[in-house]
Order: sequence, then C-alpha cells, then structure tokens
Amino acid sequence: MTNRTIIVGMAATFIGLTALLLVAGIVVSPVLLAVAVPFGVVSYFLWYHASGKLRERVRHEATRAGPTEREQARRRARTAEHRRSARRTAGATDGGFGGA
Repeated sequence: MTNRTIIVGMAATFIGLTALLLVAGIVVSPVLLAVAVPFGVVSYFLWYHASGKLRERVRHEATRAGPTEREQARRRARTAEHRRSARRTAGATDGGFGGA
C-alpha cells in the first residue's frame, strides 16, 4: 500500500485487540487466549510491513536471485516453446488422440 499511515493504524488496532484478548483470556476464559493468537500473528505481519522490513527482505531476495537464475528460467521457457513448435511442425497437433 502506498499510504503507510493506514497500515500503522491497522497494526496498532490489532495490537490493541491482541492485548485486550490476552488480558481477557487470563481473567475471564482461556478460550480467549486461542482467539488472541491469530490477532497476534496479524499484528506482527502488519508491523513488519509498516516498518519497511518486509520491503527490504523482498528486495534482498530479489537481488539475491540475480540474473543467473532469471536466465535459467528464460532458457527453460524457450526450450519448452521450442519443443511445442517442434511437435506442431511434426504434425502432432492433436496430442496423438486422433481427430480431423
């Protein structure tokens, strides 16, 4: 998202809900502790995104992939396309199951 304020606000809201559910789970019912866990996970990921660390990690992974892996993927795609065109020119357009 381009508006970081929204993400920070959502993260703060989920952190507050997590804290509330944790306290209620301790005081009222342990079932609420199980409900608090997903809120805690969402809070973590929203904070991770809002802090910019998610973007840094994605960029780091993308640069680490480098041109060598990208070139290998392109080469595999070209090979597959060449195989398809070779089958077409050999007359195996119907997959060998008959046809007109």
